[in-house]
Amino acid sequence: MARIPERPALVLVVARSGTVAHDLRRFLAAGAFEVRSALPAEPAGAGAAESVGEKPHVVVFDLSQRLDLRGDLVDVPTLAIVRRGSTDDLTAALDAGALDVLPLPFIAAEVQGRVATAARVASAEARLATRNAELAAWAERAGHDLMTPLAVISGMAETLDAAWDRLGEADRARLLASIRNQAGKAMAMLDEGVAVARQGAGRSESSPPAAAGP
Repeated sequence: MARIPERPALVLVVARSGTVAHDLRRFLAAGAFEVRSALPAEPAGAGAAESVGEKPHVVVFDLSQRLDLRGDLVDVPTLAIVRRGSTDDLTAALDAGALDVLPLPFIAAEVQGRVATAARVASAEARLATRNAELAAWAERAGHDLMTPLAVISGMAETLDAAWDRLGEADRARLLASIRNQAGKAMAMLDEGVAVARQGAGRSESSPPAAAGP
């Protein structure tokens, strides 16, 4: 089974039938998942996030409810419950934006594998969001901090260009040393950004498999 987050992945089941949530809870009872259920509000699914109390890792929804994902649920991977072998249901699930489907009747190993893959997607996207936030924070800070050494380098270079013949050897050496010093500071900032980017790339995972047919 695909690797999932270390914490139990929260699976929110939005379906009219309590049997669906019961069956999923039974199939996912290995400790890697926590299954909660929420009846879809009107319009379908609008109140699901509020009813569960926290953002789920995965949402499983009854295709007949045409789940309306809003607010905190917009970027949550979703699995649509479909009739096994129904091409129409598969098409409708993909049109609804589902990452994958859970065909009825349920098969334990199939449910575990597909929900685990969706949880893996959620975990990878959360890590990516964190890395992007770190890079954005670094870029904002570096953009501001780089202004100082670049301004110093530019000013001293202009001074050397305009007054080279009038400056003594000691003054030239001092200005050149300052330019090298400020250039070193700028390079250190850029190296930090490269290190942050490489660290994020090293943690990235391959793309998840595409949705399978029912």
